[in-house]
Amino acid sequence: MWFAGHRNEIEIPGLNPFAQAMSLTILAEYERAPGCVEALGALNRWPGRTGVPIDEYLRRWEASCAELQASPLLPVSVRERLRIA
Repeated sequence: MWFAGHRNEIEIPGLNPFAQAMSLTILAEYERAPGCVEALGALNRWPGRTGVPIDEYLRRWEASCAELQASPLLPVSVRERLRIA
């Protein structure tokens, strides 16, 4: 519910359509499983991330979660929703 009330503060104007959709997916997943917030801290920890294909991006995010001992549920869920093996 908090995220719904603060959506304008979370979504950055000018994000590409994929980033906008993913931010909504990530926020909805957080509402479903609040313990996944640690996975957000494991996101975007590597250089050159904007040029990484989505399947590799999600794999790196999962690896980053493992390294930080955070739940991999969020990146796994995003991968499954996108039907990326």
